Amino acid sequence: MRKITLNAEKRNSIANVIETHFRNANSKARINWLLAKNAFNDHKEKMHSLAYKVVRQHQPQEDIDTIKSMISKYGDNGGQIYMISVFILKLII
Repeated sequence: MRKITLNAEKRNSIANVIETHFRNANSKARINWLLAKNAFNDHKEKMHSLAYKVVRQHQPQEDIDTIKSMISKYGDNGGQIYMISVFILKLII
């Protein structure tokens, strides 16, 4: 019967090689990762401003202020404001 081993030492050595590779400041993988991270941050700001414009076209701030004043005046009978924070945005290149 063959002995089953977990090969933990081999996995740890491989993990150390990969971690060293990504922690090296001059490695190509780390440079590409940093570039992708910065590009994502740039796109995130653009998508946030675009989503804000789209939402404000359908729900102007004046309407929200009116509902808030109605709620403060009439309580639960003044209306409802639903906080929805889910958007699915697809970037087509």
